[in-house]
Amino acid sequence: MKGFTLIEFLVVIPVILLLGAICIPGYRHCLIRAKVVAGKPLSKSEHLFVIKHYPNLAATFGISIREDQEE
Repeated sequence: MKGFTLIEFLVVIPVILLLGAICIPGYRHCLIRAKVVAGKPLSKSEHLFVIKHYPNLAATFGISIREDQEE
């Protein structure tokens, strides 16, 4: 007798789906975090540009923007 029985197949499929339901959100979170970390150095020049050319922007939106701010 070769192959899988229907019962074995019906047990394996939910196990695979359960593992996928657990792993995929964690993988997506890692991808998003990696993109944020990769983009952070690129945003420094834009941050300085906004501070220099739009000094009243912070007051308009009620946010705090400082040149010496490091995260």
